[in-house]
Amino acid sequence: MTPTTYLLDSGILISMLRLDLRAFRLVGHLTERGTLATTSVCAFEVLRGCRSEQQEARTDRLLSGLEIVALDIRAGRTAARIARLNRAVFGSTNTVPDALIAGCSVERAATLVTLNRRQFSDFRYPALEMLVVEQDGADWTAGIA
Repeated sequence: MTPTTYLLDSGILISMLRLDLRAFRLVGHLTERGTLATTSVCAFEVLRGCRSEQQEARTDRLLSGLEIVALDIRAGRTAARIARLNRAVFGSTNTVPDALIAGCSVERAATLVTLNRRQFSDFRYPALEMLVVEQDGADWTAGIA
């Protein structure tokens, strides 16, 4: 059996950089069950928010421990399909990164792990496996087998 790859969305990464213990417990829990990855899109989102070279260096250290799933033509095509099939969710340019992340996740056959309930709980795509974490919860591992 192939181990599960968990693709961490930018919200999880940002929470780790903010030293949120819930994020570290979640990542530890997932590491026991599979491998961790993120996308080049998420890396961009997190690096874009760095306000200093020190923050960028911390972010680089975090990203260096993850597989980075690149946005390629297959992921782009899948993202476009996801966006077309879910126009109510992905109808604005603000949501393009989320569609790209979902496309990368599908093409990598990874489980997308996200705090973005608003964006990712309102649509379905048959090949997309998701774990939507309750951001306000005390234990982000609750309900994960």
